[in-house]
Amino acid sequence: MKNIISIIVIIPLGFLFIILVLNLIENKGTPAGIAVNNQFGVVDIETKLASDFSMNTLDMEEVQLSNLKGKVVVLDFWSSWCAPCIMEAEILSNTYDKYKNMDVEFIGIAIWDAESNVSEFIDKKNINYPIGIDAKGTIAINYGLTGIPEKYLIDKDGLLRKKFIGPVNEDQLENILMELISEK
Repeated sequence: MKNIISIIVIIPLGFLFIILVLNLIENKGTPAGIAVNNQFGVVDIETKLASDFSMNTLDMEEVQLSNLKGKVVVLDFWSSWCAPCIMEAEILSNTYDKYKNMDVEFIGIAIWDAESNVSEFIDKKNINYPIGIDAKGTIAINYGLTGIPEKYLIDKDGLLRKKFIGPVNEDQLENILMELISEK
């Protein structure tokens, strides 16, 4: 019995340790605040090819970022228990509805969350864009996630162009989307 309890405790702690170490490497030794972000707004990032990934949504649809080339993509990292994430859920869903026919795609990536909680949140907030769970934290690590919510905006050429830390308001998000949509 003690061995089973030890395994149940050691494995999750081992995964957490691996995520922390990989994040430290990715952020060149700067510790990540693996928590709810307390700094808000657009931050400068290096324009580079967005890290490709593939994941299954909760609807069991496969989403692969590279298949969305030609669209502006909003990657939203969030959790159902995160107060700023709850606050912006309706804004994201409404903005997606407004822009989905303009070559824009949103992908919600739940992190540090249980599938049942994520499903309940999607239903409660009427979220209608693809949502998956980054259970191993691989996507979050590849994007240098420092906390939640964070949004990464990718242009039609697949280049990472903007990063937004914290909750976004509708005007901010629409301005960024219009800027990226209108680029040739």
